[in-house]
Amino acid sequence: MNNTTRHTMTLIAFSVMAACAHAADPAPVTDIGTVSANGNDDTTNAPARKKAVTPAAAAALTQAPLDAQSPQTQIGSNYIHDQLTPVADYGSMIRIAPSYSSSSPNGTGLSEAKNQTLRGFPDGQFNVTYDGLPFGDTNDFTHHTTSYFPSATIGSISIDRSPGDATQLGYATFGGSVNMFSPKLSPTSLFSFGQTLGSHYTSQTDIGYTTGAVQSLGDNNLMINAHYLGSDGALTNGDVRDANIYLKDQLPLGENTLLTFVYTFNRINFNNPDGTTLNDANKYGYNYGLSKDPTRADYIGYNYQDKDTDFAYVGLDHDFGNGWTANNKLYTYYYNNVSHELNGDTTSSPLSAVKTAKPYTTGQSGTDIAGAIKINQYRTWGDALTTEHADATGTFTGGLWLEHTWNNRNRNAVDFTTGTPYNQNATYGPTFYDMKDMVDTRQLFAQYDWKALSNLTVSPGLRYQNFERTLNARINQNNLPGTNGEIDKTWDSVLPSLSANYRFTPLWSGYVEVSKGTLAPNLNTLYSGNPLSNNSVDPQSSIAYQIGTVLKAERYTFNIDAYLIDFSNYLSKTGSGQNATYFNSGGVRYTGVEAEGNVLLGYGFGVYGNGSVNHATFTEDGVGSQAWKSGQTISFVPQYTAALSLNYDQSVYHAALATKFIGAMYQGSNGEADGSLYRVPAYHVTDLTLARDLTDLGTRFKNLRLTFGVSNLFNTNAITDNMGPAASDTSHGTDPNQFLYYFVPERSYFVSLRGDI
Repeated sequence: MNNTTRHTMTLIAFSVMAACAHAADPAPVTDIGTVSANGNDDTTNAPARKKAVTPAAAAALTQAPLDAQSPQTQIGSNYIHDQLTPVADYGSMIRIAPSYSSSSPNGTGLSEAKNQTLRGFPDGQFNVTYDGLPFGDTNDFTHHTTSYFPSATIGSISIDRSPGDATQLGYATFGGSVNMFSPKLSPTSLFSFGQTLGSHYTSQTDIGYTTGAVQSLGDNNLMINAHYLGSDGALTNGDVRDANIYLKDQLPLGENTLLTFVYTFNRINFNNPDGTTLNDANKYGYNYGLSKDPTRADYIGYNYQDKDTDFAYVGLDHDFGNGWTANNKLYTYYYNNVSHELNGDTTSSPLSAVKTAKPYTTGQSGTDIAGAIKINQYRTWGDALTTEHADATGTFTGGLWLEHTWNNRNRNAVDFTTGTPYNQNATYGPTFYDMKDMVDTRQLFAQYDWKALSNLTVSPGLRYQNFERTLNARINQNNLPGTNGEIDKTWDSVLPSLSANYRFTPLWSGYVEVSKGTLAPNLNTLYSGNPLSNNSVDPQSSIAYQIGTVLKAERYTFNIDAYLIDFSNYLSKTGSGQNATYFNSGGVRYTGVEAEGNVLLGYGFGVYGNGSVNHATFTEDGVGSQAWKSGQTISFVPQYTAALSLNYDQSVYHAALATKFIGAMYQGSNGEADGSLYRVPAYHVTDLTLARDLTDLGTRFKNLRLTFGVSNLFNTNAITDNMGPAASDTSHGTDPNQFLYYFVPERSYFVSLRGDI
């Protein structure tokens, strides 16, 4: 598409929005749905819902709270449910935020977010929580954005780009936290429905019912939502099928106690393309994913995953009087993934490449497709207790977090052509690894929010975290000998924090923060011939120095922050296999500036924008196979991020034209030291949303809205992810045309009808 065509399409889109305009005053003050990430409402420790302080704050797509003591971005329901496709996962929801980047190569919400980074901290180095409870994979704390929580189960999100204060729970306070909160229950009976249809034969149905407070049942209030998604995906044969059931129940127990129960069960099946080489993209198209040819490694029957997950908690809130309150949540979550994978990748995975597979068994041949079936199954139990005491001088918060996880992990070689096992290793036959591991976390925390002045709050805090890994491996990962029973290793971290918020005026505040975070050691530090003796690592740690200001005015909002983060105890490795040794060396320094704001233009129009400049460099030379030098840029740090949106919201008409910009970044294992082969150029993607409230269909329907959307309006096919040389590469890693890539998914459309009865 040439520039003239792009400009023409832009003018058309803006003209459509302008045609909706009618002269009127700015939108009235409304409920923005979020305030502080640590603020509580009367339900589930979600951010309290209150009236926006100004019309601009009511209209802002994202913003920081006036009482912030660290850089935060709040994303309310007005953006999540009004400007995004209902198919969106939480990775798509937070993509608008400054300093965040990720991709969705199979289409928005139709694949797990790839290469998530927050200020350059990759997924696994920042927390993700739901109603204050952290969750993630047990081995490396990464997350699966299409598991657990579809869009109907998310009421709001608050991103804290800091290690957090003492009350922040999680294994990876290191790089920040993405905090999701459950929907607020309607006080009256409500039946909700939603139907979305879109490109790639996408169909999603959501049906929900909320009882409202039922007096005959002690004001019990129950919400239930059923969800089903089916799509062929933006990538060829990238099929997705997802079903979810969600319950939230609240029961007052007298005047001072509230019992809350939340449960979600999710089942998803999806085909899993590895990416496409430039050679194949030129031959088959940039949306090439998988084939239906069982003689090829990219056959859909060899590349898919089945996942079952659940997440549940019982919460109890009690007001003891005299300023004392307590909240306790007993929770559990489960993850079961059966993954069909290749020994190589979708470009090449012949059995002949596995030397130990010979001699072949009856029916097998060298042209068969060498694959594997991997099982990752874990169950977590935990309890989080928080107590508070508030008086005229401030608020004390203290508590305890306990969690235990068991994890079963194994991977076995299967000849996918014949369905029979093969020997992937001379010693261990078809088994790559077979292990059970456990994780135990204990955290004590205390903080005091001292009202030093009427307009100054100073908050010192301290948390102590004890983290323990236990491993019992029959065969350790990387074809290593087993552990001969259970082995365990324990780490301790002491994490202080100090922050202050000063109100210059009721609508203008400033804050400073110094906070220390930690990242518990990955399970792979126990992958060696001597897992305990060859592992001398301490938890990786970060200390953040941050300053910022937040301003709310009648016609605009604005917040800006600057940060410097010193990351120490960088994990290093020498040797391989049985001789692998893990230790700490060196570090990384992160610096940057972030800003976001919203301006009301009048006549229903507004402009929203944010941006960040991000920089992260190694402070020491790498060791062993680590090729970087001090001063070089690390991997997965976009040089900048930005978002710009023109919005229209007046009467029954709503529209948005939004663009997200991602700066260039390196995506190899050694950052800048890998050179230009692993550098992903800057790119941007534009989406258009048009909506109309249907208010003339009688009084039976409420909040009825018809929405039309276009994703990737200008149909760019920019590279978003570089996975390095494909298995079929013949250039020994020197020809980028033989690397595997993901691209921005092709232009797609959706139409959605949602409402309440």
